[in-house]
Amino acid sequence: NQWSPPAGTTQYATYDTTPKSTEGADKLWLMSVAEVYTLLGGGTIGADGTIASSWSTEVRAGCNWDADNTSDYYWLRSPNPRYSDRAFGVLSSGGCGYYGVGSTCAVRPAFNLELGGGNTEEDTPVNAEDVPYLAFTVINENEKSVEVSLDRSASVPSDLVIPSHVIMNEKQYTVTSIPDADYDSGQALQGVSCNSLTLPNSLKYIGSFAFYAASINNLYIGSGIEHIAAGSYINHAVKNYNTYENGKYLGSETHPYIVLVSIDSSTIVSAKIHDDCKIIFSYPVGGVQGVFQGCSSLKEVVLPNNLSQIGINAFYGCTSLTSITIPDSVTSIGDSAFYGCTNLIEVNVKATSVPIGSGDISGYGNMFDGCSSSLKIYVPTASVSAYQTAEYWSNYSSQIQGKDF
Repeated sequence: NQWSPPAGTTQYATYDTTPKSTEGADKLWLMSVAEVYTLLGGGTIGADGTIASSWSTEVRAGCNWDADNTSDYYWLRSPNPRYSDRAFGVLSSGGCGYYGVGSTCAVRPAFNLELGGGNTEEDTPVNAEDVPYLAFTVINENEKSVEVSLDRSASVPSDLVIPSHVIMNEKQYTVTSIPDADYDSGQALQGVSCNSLTLPNSLKYIGSFAFYAASINNLYIGSGIEHIAAGSYINHAVKNYNTYENGKYLGSETHPYIVLVSIDSSTIVSAKIHDDCKIIFSYPVGGVQGVFQGCSSLKEVVLPNNLSQIGINAFYGCTSLTSITIPDSVTSIGDSAFYGCTNLIEVNVKATSVPIGSGDISGYGNMFDGCSSSLKIYVPTASVSAYQTAEYWSNYSSQIQGKDF
């Protein structure tokens, strides 16, 4: 999983031998001294490589750099926000020194470096006892999967990173879920307050009320996410979003547009959803609000080929929409997703496997209720029978027809 380098950084560096990490920096940016100088916002570079930085401290190289800043030595910087203010080091033929900005220098053993990709910190297995603020519960022993919640007996770091793999009782498990929680129960990640929360690529599911009463400045969601419950309260918890066209998204450093959370205007005529988007979110606000709900002027929308989830009420009341194509990547379509699209006469569903047609909250209509009586739903020819007999889809059996896409 690549992290975007800062401006001026031209290469990556990664470990290729043990030790595998230097306090969370197991993938590093390779930076020249001049780039570090720029990153620090200026300062003074001495003949010995000392940089008196804007942090009002000195970061020392411990080796003789040229005074004209043309040395062959390079600095290393962790891409993880948790370490962004202190995980610096210098690469030389004798090994690597690891330096804490404003703290005592700690020298690590020598290791070789290989240019190219690398793992982020959350990809490295951690021992459960090393993260006492997290509680892991086994979901499936055979698949070695676990769900993660807060352990409220320990303090939570300001920059919280949930690992993709955890070791418990000498067994390695994969973190795949943040579970459903009861309203205001203190379960899952309810009430967490932190500057940043990084979710791993292994995470597939985020449950109802998981983020109720939480406060998070920056939420990073991995590209493995498949489903987020409409009542997860993510939209209430997160303060900062990534913008594309007129949409607000959440995602990772390298893929910032994974979850479409909301749009800025309900008067749009056409919508361009980012190609990386996997989830069209739904959120609680006096019920459940879909992203495009009430966009009565919306005539055209192109759904990306990576999309997996269309949320509850996603296109509720889009009365100008006449046709839409749902890509074969979609695995679930929420209740009332196209409710009241009175001019919708053609839906092309390319998925061979029937998408789940239910939502997370009871009391909502089926996905195409309230649409035009002339609506035709085209599905792969070989899957017509499966669609016509599937739960929720069977309500539209007479409107489902085969098509060779």
